[in-house]
Amino acid sequence: MNTAVIFDAFGTLLKIDGGTHPLREILKLGIEQGRRPKINDAENLLSLPMDLHEAADFFGIHVESNKMAQLQSGLRAELAGIQAYPDGLAAVERLQNAGVKVVLCSNLAKPYAAAIERLYPRLDGYIYSFAIGVIKPGFEIYQQAMQLN
Repeated sequence: MNTAVIFDAFGTLLKIDGGTHPLREILKLGIEQGRRPKINDAENLLSLPMDLHEAADFFGIHVESNKMAQLQSGLRAELAGIQAYPDGLAAVERLQNAGVKVVLCSNLAKPYAAAIERLYPRLDGYIYSFAIGVIKPGFEIYQQAMQLN
């Protein structure tokens, strides 16, 4: 039997200082355009592999090109500002040195995955809600993480 540890991403291994929340901004634009928020909007953002353009199209929200450029710029800055917690880096290193597999399992919008893998490039697995179409606490996302063990 292999031993593994499954971590969440943000608030556990990583932090975002002063995030701009561009996907949330797209939903706010929709409200301004008369779109009523739906109960599954956040779940859709996290369980479908969408970038900003695709999210706006999916929700039927018109985003002017200059506003989209501003959102894209904010997203790039947000992604560049993501930082690994030093104790998270140390914990992952110690666990892996002890032969423990380390897997990340997170509710995550697609644009954030590259930043995680940049900061934690040698994890034993990455399970993202957008990649498998299920958000936590859905059984399937944990089942995927356990299959990496």
